[in-house]
Amino acid sequence: MFKSKAVTRSLGILTASTALLLGSAGIASAADTYNYLSDIDGHSVGYMKHNDEEPDSFTICDTQADGYGVTGAVYIYQGVWARVGPVLTDGGDAGCDTTPIEITNPWDYKMEICWNGPGNICHTQKFEE
Repeated sequence: MFKSKAVTRSLGILTASTALLLGSAGIASAADTYNYLSDIDGHSVGYMKHNDEEPDSFTICDTQADGYGVTGAVYIYQGVWARVGPVLTDGGDAGCDTTPIEITNPWDYKMEICWNGPGNICHTQKFEE
């Protein structure tokens, strides 16, 4: 019985250590960030994506064939929010549009995507480099 408790305790410590190590690795790695936009009925109208692979780029995609497009922008926070790079647009053509915008500083950033139809529907997603 004594050996059984020691083995159980060792396995518990090993499992907790492995989980802590894997959890730490997941936090440290950067990943792509998505910002999905839906209309009032929950239908997808578009999305914006931060492609974190160097050099950074942003993809914007109009996913609703409704005659309207989507517009997006990237912002950095340094006491106030300021736009970084050009305004991104998509709609009226096949596929999505991708634009390089280099993200180099360890500040807070956000992506905003808006539907160009009536109702001023927008969604914002924060992300970090």
